[in-house]
Amino acid sequence: MLSLSRRQLSLAEIVRRCQEEARLTRDKEQGHCFELFQRALGDRQPGAWEALQQQYHRLVLGWLHKAGDLMPEEVDDLAHDAWEKFWRSLSRRADDLSAHFQHVGALLNYLHQCAITTLLDQQRRQQRQDRLLARLGELQANVPTPVTPADVALNELQRAERLAQAQQWAASQISDPQEKLVLVLSFEQDLSPADIAAQYPHEFPDVQTVRRIKERLLKRARRALA
Repeated sequence: MLSLSRRQLSLAEIVRRCQEEARLTRDKEQGHCFELFQRALGDRQPGAWEALQQQYHRLVLGWLHKAGDLMPEEVDDLAHDAWEKFWRSLSRRADDLSAHFQHVGALLNYLHQCAITTLLDQQRRQQRQDRLLARLGELQANVPTPVTPADVALNELQRAERLAQAQQWAASQISDPQEKLVLVLSFEQDLSPADIAAQYPHEFPDVQTVRRIKERLLKRARRALA
């Protein structure tokens, strides 16, 4: 009966009860936070994913701060990537979340794993990029390379390949509606952040919001395509 009553509650009521439940010990939980996860990932109920992130985003930030010596903007980007990893992994399941997770603590443990894995992946990418840049620096310092027409043609081909990689990455990795909109308007329609904020005030409260989203996209793309 409790499960049925939870399914009948509005999203706003589930969120409120989850906030209260988060202050309780595990033995006093009534499943409202688990229900919020189910509505976000299993039911894909409008607004549930955003509510879930608001509920646990500070927890994800805390995990990342504790695991690595990071700048605030790095933590924000990694937290976003961790949520993306969590979404991609669980939203594709056809069965109910309860078939894989017994309680909300198990879901939070999995979210924690996504956050730490995202951090480790970023650190490995940065290490590879640092080694590559160091090697390239050595080669450039020791071997002068004249620019020829063949070099120009090769550079154009490489740029085209990188563009194709970037487009493929965006199609597979970006699910946030605001990010998708900024991506299209900025890089396909060549609109400035000010133009985007002016034309889409219902989506973006100010130009700073557009700039932050655009910068976040660029950082994530550089890390993924490094």
